[in-house]
Amino acid sequence: MISEPSGVFRSAFLVFGVVSAVDLHLTDEEIAYLEEPYVPHAIVGVMAQNKPADSAKEHVWLANAKYLKEEVDK
Repeated sequence: MISEPSGVFRSAFLVFGVVSAVDLHLTDEEIAYLEEPYVPHAIVGVMAQNKPADSAKEHVWLANAKYLKEEVDK
C-alpha cells in the first residue's frame, strides 16, 4: 500500500485557500458587518447555572440523578 507523506494534502489545501483569498471580494455591507465590534451575549443553558450565586438552586444536570435515585429507592 502506498500513501502520501503525512500532511501533504493538508498543506496543499491550506495553500489553495490562501491563494484563493486573493480573489475574494466583499460587498460594502459585508465589510461593515465584519467591522462591527463584538458584543458578548449572555450565557444560556447549563453553563448559565454554574455560578456561586446559583449553588443552592436545583440544577438541570442533577434533575435526572434525583429522579433515578427516587426510582431506585422505591
